[in-house]
Amino acid sequence: MVGRDQTGDVGSGAGKTGGAGGAIREAGGAFGKMEAARGAFGKMEAAREEEYFYKKQKDQLEKMKTDLEKDVARHEAEKQQLEEKIAKQKRSIEELEKEAIKTSQKSQDKDKDYNPIVE
Repeated sequence: MVGRDQTGDVGSGAGKTGGAGGAIREAGGAFGKMEAARGAFGKMEAAREEEYFYKKQKDQLEKMKTDLEKDVARHEAEKQQLEEKIAKQKRSIEELEKEAIKTSQKSQDKDKDYNPIVE
């Protein structure tokens, strides 16, 4: 059974059997440098990818916020229009009620003046 410390890390140059990875790697030969460069480029690429998705998510969140703000503004405008319609209709109701009261009073006045018996 191979111990955990014998497997080595990716890009460390250590072999799976716990060896140092060979004399060329130990001496800093071309193969070791290429492998180290690949590791550095891999890390850079991972960082770029992470940055790309971070920016993409940030842009998506900003767009969502903008869209929601537009929706809120549109709903506020609709609310204002509906409130104005309600106020207008309430004024119409009040005018109709006043007219009904006037008509009722005229009818009562006519009833007072009405004398069916002519002498």
